Amino acid sequence: MSGGTRLENANPLIFQRSGERLLTATDEDEDVADPIDDREIFDILSVSINDPEHPLSLEELNVVEQMRVNVNDQESSVSVEFTPTIPHCSMATLIGLSIKVKLLRSLPDRFKIDVHITPGTHASEDADRFGVMTLNKGDKLRNMDKRRGSMPFPLHLQNLHRRSMPVDDRELRSMPEAQPTELSSLMRFSPGEQHRNSCVSDSSDSVISSGSDSDCQVYKVVLLGEHGVGKSSLARIFGGVEDSNDSEETGNTYDRSLVVDDEETSILLYDIWEQDNSQWLKDQCMRMGDAYIIVYSVTDKSSFEKASELRIQLRRARQSENIPIILVGNKSDLVRSREVSVDEGSACAVVFDCKFIETSASLHHNVRDLFEGIVRQIRLRKDSKEENARRMANCKRRESISKKAKRFLGRMVARKNKKMAFRQKSKSCHDLKKAAVGSMESLSACFIALSVLTQNILLSEAAHLKIGVPENYDGIFPWYLTKLLDLPLTYSDLTVSGDDEGIFGVESGFLYALKPLDREKQPSYSLQVSFTKSMHTQSFTVEVCVIDKNDNVPVFLEESMRGSVQLGLLKGIPFMQVEALDRDDRNTAHADLRYSLLDQIPRIPASHMFSIDSITGEVSLTEDGASTLDPEMCGRYKLSVMVQDMAGKANAFFSTGTVLVEVTGNAWASPDPVRLQENLPGPYPIPISQVKWSGSPVEYSLEGEFPEMLFTINREGIIYLNAPLDRETQDQFHIDIVVERPDGREIAKPVELRVMVGDANDNRPTFPQMQYHTVVKELATKGTEILTVQAADNDDPKTDNVRIFYRLVGQMPETPRNLFRVDRDSGVITVQADSMEGTAPQYTLTITAEDAKGRHILNTDQCKNSLVRMAPRLNSSCTVIVKVLDENNNPPIFSHHEYGPFHLAEDSSVGTTVTVVSAWDADEWGGDSWQVDYRLESGNEEEVFTLVTDRQTNEAALILDKVLDFERENEYILVLSAQNPVALVRGRYGPASTATVTIFIDDINEGPVLSQSHYEVTVREGEEPGRVIATIRGYDPDSHPIRYSLRGDTKKYFSIGKYSGELKTVQALDREENSTYTMEVVAEDGRNSSLSASTLVTVHILDVNDNSPVLVGDYSWKYLCTPRWEDQALVLASRDSDGPQHGGRLNFSLRSDTTVRRNWKLTPINDTHTNLSLNVPYLPPEVYIVPFTISDSSSPPRSTFINLPVTVCPCNVRGNCRTAPKQLQGMPTIQSTVGILLGTLGVIGIILIVIFVRLSYQNSTPPNKGCQERVPLKVSL
Repeated sequence: MSGGTRLENANPLIFQRSGERLLTATDEDEDVADPIDDREIFDILSVSINDPEHPLSLEELNVVEQMRVNVNDQESSVSVEFTPTIPHCSMATLIGLSIKVKLLRSLPDRFKIDVHITPGTHASEDADRFGVMTLNKGDKLRNMDKRRGSMPFPLHLQNLHRRSMPVDDRELRSMPEAQPTELSSLMRFSPGEQHRNSCVSDSSDSVISSGSDSDCQVYKVVLLGEHGVGKSSLARIFGGVEDSNDSEETGNTYDRSLVVDDEETSILLYDIWEQDNSQWLKDQCMRMGDAYIIVYSVTDKSSFEKASELRIQLRRARQSENIPIILVGNKSDLVRSREVSVDEGSACAVVFDCKFIETSASLHHNVRDLFEGIVRQIRLRKDSKEENARRMANCKRRESISKKAKRFLGRMVARKNKKMAFRQKSKSCHDLKKAAVGSMESLSACFIALSVLTQNILLSEAAHLKIGVPENYDGIFPWYLTKLLDLPLTYSDLTVSGDDEGIFGVESGFLYALKPLDREKQPSYSLQVSFTKSMHTQSFTVEVCVIDKNDNVPVFLEESMRGSVQLGLLKGIPFMQVEALDRDDRNTAHADLRYSLLDQIPRIPASHMFSIDSITGEVSLTEDGASTLDPEMCGRYKLSVMVQDMAGKANAFFSTGTVLVEVTGNAWASPDPVRLQENLPGPYPIPISQVKWSGSPVEYSLEGEFPEMLFTINREGIIYLNAPLDRETQDQFHIDIVVERPDGREIAKPVELRVMVGDANDNRPTFPQMQYHTVVKELATKGTEILTVQAADNDDPKTDNVRIFYRLVGQMPETPRNLFRVDRDSGVITVQADSMEGTAPQYTLTITAEDAKGRHILNTDQCKNSLVRMAPRLNSSCTVIVKVLDENNNPPIFSHHEYGPFHLAEDSSVGTTVTVVSAWDADEWGGDSWQVDYRLESGNEEEVFTLVTDRQTNEAALILDKVLDFERENEYILVLSAQNPVALVRGRYGPASTATVTIFIDDINEGPVLSQSHYEVTVREGEEPGRVIATIRGYDPDSHPIRYSLRGDTKKYFSIGKYSGELKTVQALDREENSTYTMEVVAEDGRNSSLSASTLVTVHILDVNDNSPVLVGDYSWKYLCTPRWEDQALVLASRDSDGPQHGGRLNFSLRSDTTVRRNWKLTPINDTHTNLSLNVPYLPPEVYIVPFTISDSSSPPRSTFINLPVTVCPCNVRGNCRTAPKQLQGMPTIQSTVGILLGTLGVIGIILIVIFVRLSYQNSTPPNKGCQERVPLKVSL
């Protein structure tokens, strides 16, 4: 990607992540040196590296797989293969570099790391040729990466100095002002060096030291650039402190020594450009440096444009000095967000005569080459010519064959690469546009900046120079155009030729002009500059391209222009065009013409009848003009038009002209309707109508809802029919006739041709379905309608072609006959018999529908005579299936009139089946008349029972639906009824359709019942024990006594009355110990303890203010600086064990002492923290006792008095205490401590001497043999 932000793979496939890895005891033991395996490397890479386009890991994108990770712990090698998401992914190198850096920072130094692209998965040339991309950890990277990715330079601590404080006015004023340099000193480098590749990495190879013994010099390098481009990151990497947290700090300088090409050089790097916005500081930065690094971000186009402005400011500030400048494109790793391509940066460096390199501070990419390159560029300009020659000689002696081949191939690629913005080795420069192959808009910042200096120079080979010079220069002559940088240091006889008018000349290496240039007279000049060197005449070409200025007025090609407009023309359709000419450069805004309409005469019937296209000059009608144009009202108009250059801006030149417009009539109108008979015999195509547009040449087309090529129109407007019509498919056509210009633009509203199609009897009547199903009741009488069949004829309903007759042609079974009939005209089927009782259950009828009118057939004989005859009537048939439906003429009858009695226990579960009842129906089995609905007519008012019917067997189950209660009801007598779901046609429901069921309830002993399932109780903490806090209430259905007990009160804080249920506190409660207690109250049956019920009781303790606030934390190691530092304070924390209503906000207050309040200040932070700081600018260094009080927010408040020792000491620039504080009075000194220790040791020694003497005396006395049994056991042992 060169500069855009388009995503290469916007919708990647997402794969499922692998499961978490189970760690064994050996893995978690830090004392066991377990080897590094494949899964550990996979875990490092799969999660920690994300795709810049998507918030997805490499594992979810399937870029890294565990199977492609190979680890050999014994040989200390790691090999990783990764797969790009798409074959042409431009992120492949960045992905490999990210994997490489991640493993370098995560693994020990002993490991060799190889990163490969999976063979065949990437479209790059290297991947196809080699199959892998290897990024090995070589010796160069080991030396460069001493701190595993965080230190890109070899670090010499004795030579590294970082100045954290900003560079102030005194420091800058102490620096010597830059002295002007003679012209000869600016030309010390060779012309070949001036035209080398602009990248630092290549240019730095041109000068290599051989290890001079000269003293190390100190050079000042200044970083310039917009905010946020990464200047401070590059500076911290240079200083070796890139891991610091002060990523936003500015105004630092870094001093370190670098060994480049075996020579040591001290660099003083200034990162002070954004320290403040004063113009004085920026001017000092422009004058103080020995070299400059201009940084922009490749993801920010505006920073790139600002870098161009900074280069121009440097040129103005240091005009006579050849100072080294490197243009740096930072953040090159963010390729998906890139806005500035490499070609654009390289081209800008060529324009501004500086070096160019792209870096990535986050990946340390090219950072070392950047600072080594700036050292080489400084040496190239500062050292003597002999010293540089010596370096070049050493370089040639030490350069390897591989480096020579790389440099040779690099130059070849640079010359042949078509994507380069400027080809420095090109042999010609005939056109400024060809010099920049990339988009010139991307270099607008560079060229706009150079136009301020009235020059636009593009350098190519040493034998050719091309410059841009504006025309009509009105300044002082001679006008110096450019310095001829291709001249050698010593030359003579400098002349210029190729100027027949004597406009140009040369002097002291400068090309000048003696009078203004006119681009319209001559757009370019090719000059030949000749000089003599070493007795030989040499020359090179200078091409001067004259830059256009707006010095010509646009004029119309004709002073008076004529045109005509046809009636009916649509708005916006041009009917004529005006043209003007401007002699200025057409590729600039100077010849960018804009047309406008000034006036219209007459202004009838509307004031704005016409409009003109501002760019093309095409004249057309407005909406008012198209709708109101009338040649009878006004047949001629006079228009005043104006043309302006500079795209119509305020400073544009202009001229005016006149346009005469004549209004002409038009015969464009809708043709008469056409009536055509369907199925015309032909031949085709048949002309049916014609239209005509009078005016300019036009083209016609047809639009509408008709098959393709059914109707066509030729250039004369004749409309043809190309195939027979079918009225049943489409009975009429609405055809829009469109008139267009040859370019395809519609010029008038379409007109309509209406084509109507006449009918012919060519369709047979058809039924919507081939088979019908219907029913007839068995009790139906004669004349009952059972079904109506209707056939449809697609012929014209306004003719007799659609009249249809119906006939009944078949009945199965055939007997009894004449059961049904069908009406001839309406198709209504009725019952012909007196009754359907005793007939078959189903009949199949065949019905025929036929035309009432015959069909005309046109025949042609051999003599082509037409004969018309009548064909048989067209007909079709359908089948009607009639099912004889059974009717409900029999009521259901119960098999038993009484059921029971049945006995049910009081504790029977809901859903118990009491009995099953059934009733019989004589109607057809399975029909609606046979189905029975059972109902509970009486005895079930409380809905204790329910009936569930089985439709397959016509039986009903009586089921218990609620819990029984013997004490409430001990007997049930239920009355059941049986009825059909459909109405009874004959007869009525009698006693045989009812039954009685008797049920008795058996008594069962029940457990107690509590009034609540949960109790919430609130008690103030510290209340006296024995207070009743709640009463648990319950009852027993059998009127037995209830006993209460507690469960879950492990600390015995509560008690409950055995029979009263009163819950009391046994001891005082403390909310700070526990704010909520939950227990269970159990109620048991007094006669049967197995029957019980329980409820939960939650006791909430209300807080009272019984705790004082306390200070939290250790402050003995903290200190305050003197003199006072701004925003420095000790953060004091406090805590109150009471609830928020008492200990909410804690108040800190100093003791009412004048000295204390003068020296100290308390500033609240929140409800529990406050800042303690100095209230005076200075206090003597010592340990102070600060007395203050902490109070809670209750009324009355509780307070705590604190004496806090606070250390006050002087601090260095980093805020560290430099001197030890004074000791508190009364504390023991070192002498007293040593004396106490020696005295303690002396007392211990005296005690030990007494013990040893006593033991020695006891051992010297012989034991009494006669009394051995009386010796104590311990002594004898």
